[in-house]
Parts: sequence; structure tokens; C-alpha cells
Amino acid sequence: MVDYEFLGHTSEAKLRAFGPTPEQRFVNAARGMTDLMFELDKVQPKIRKQIVIKGRDMRSLLHNWLEEFVLLLDAELFVLCRIEKIKITKTKETFTLDAVVFGQKADDALPRRGAAVKAVTYDELEVEGDHVQVVFDV
Repeated sequence: MVDYEFLGHTSEAKLRAFGPTPEQRFVNAARGMTDLMFELDKVQPKIRKQIVIKGRDMRSLLHNWLEEFVLLLDAELFVLCRIEKIKITKTKETFTLDAVVFGQKADDALPRRGAAVKAVTYDELEVEGDHVQVVFDV
């Protein structure tokens, strides 16, 4: 099974991620977003971070999850490479995602692909049975 694929979009980048569980689909979406900007296989797991994200539903949780990596790249130059111990839980009012992530600081030695994700959009954002889909402002 393919983890993720890039889809055609007029002026932005569109990604569809697959997986047997919601957690795996969220992992694959985050890795795909990194792969848009950097050569994912060259990113090293030098830094460990615990991340907790909340959303009112699965769509907003996916949006907030991916936007967290945009913010980490902007604020700390953190580039994601691996995700461990990811868990999504639902309470009466919110969804919470808790994960341990690994990556490194972006530097001149880290090969870039050219596309810089500026934001995660709600345009065409889907959280469906076997996939998630997201459009990035690049």
C-alpha cells in the first residue's frame, strides 16, 4: 500500500495519505508534508519532541496537527522525520492527538525540494475511511 501521494492542484500542493488507522493516516500526511519541502530520507532523528494537539473534530485535528509542523519549522527550524507512540483519543467535546516525534534542525546540509509549505488549508480537507487529504499553501 502507498503511504501517500501528491495530487494535481492549480497553485498549491495537494496530498492524500493512506493507512489502516486514523493514526497511521495522520503520520503519513505529516511525513508527506515534510517530503514536499525536504528529502525525507535525509532527515535525521536528532531531536525528540512530545506533541499534544486538540481539535473539535477529526478535520480540525488533522489541520492543527499539520499546522504544528509548519509552526515548528518557522519558529525552531524543526524538520520532522519520524513519529512514534501516536494516539488519538476522543472525549465528549474534543479530539486529542498525543505523539512523540523526531527530526532535526533545518540547515544548509539538509537537501530541500523547493516547495515551502506556508500554511495548511481547509480547502478540500478530508478525513475519510481509508485516507486523509489536505491542500497546502506553498
